[in-house]
Amino acid sequence: MLTLPELSKDQFTCRLLGIDNGTSLLGFTFLDYNILTGMSEIVHCETYKVPTNYKVIREAHYQDKGALQARIELIGDYYTDLLHEFEPNIVGCESPFSHLHVNSYRTLTLSMQKLDDRTYEYDRFLEFYKISPGGAKAAACKGIKYTSKKEGIHEALYDHPDLINTNGIDLTTVGPDALDSISVALALVQKVVI
Repeated sequence: MLTLPELSKDQFTCRLLGIDNGTSLLGFTFLDYNILTGMSEIVHCETYKVPTNYKVIREAHYQDKGALQARIELIGDYYTDLLHEFEPNIVGCESPFSHLHVNSYRTLTLSMQKLDDRTYEYDRFLEFYKISPGGAKAAACKGIKYTSKKEGIHEALYDHPDLINTNGIDLTTVGPDALDSISVALALVQKVVI
């Protein structure tokens, strides 16, 4: 009879990073997804706000390329630090969508491209998926009637059947961008292949 070696919990865990894209506020969530149980433990969840003094911090970029590029560079720097600290196995970012503010699609695309570039610089084999807003919302609404309203999505996350929150993260205080990044991370579960 073949005896299999004992495997630790970590050998069945995949660290997912979900990003709610933006150019001023971004949500970042790291989940440890257990491929055996289907459960995801929240490791880190936050809303990042670009500092208001970004012009001073990234003065060279601000002078050469303008305010948007200076903000995007700061986002890239912060994101790179998160990659090194939490070491994800797979990354997903909510893809830009066209809506009332026409310029938003362009700026969100630039931000997402910076995140994708920084992911490649960190590890060229690390997958960076673009998650549709609808896909993220559907992942958040598991087990309940689908809704596209932000408030309904956020309420669904508080009691999501596949989320474990043992790290004391108060989801009611992390902000809407962080909550949206949880939805993106949950949508990444479909990308994990055994």
